[in-house]
Amino acid sequence: MVSLFSFQPILNHFVETNLISVCPGVKSYNVSLESQTADITADENLSYEQVLEKIKKTGKTVNSGEADGVPQSV
Repeated sequence: MVSLFSFQPILNHFVETNLISVCPGVKSYNVSLESQTADITADENLSYEQVLEKIKKTGKTVNSGEADGVPQSV
């Protein structure tokens, strides 16, 4: 599964320390400071909803999200 999240402010350090460490199953991520997005690739057993929940628990406001190219609710 590939998920794309847009939220602000986004920092590479935030994704690495707050998402990767608490979300087993994240294979890779790519953070764009310019577009304020995080492209997250995860194992099939880690759902979009699980990743979204972890991001929201950090207090970040999620503006949009998609899974495998399909827009998802936030």
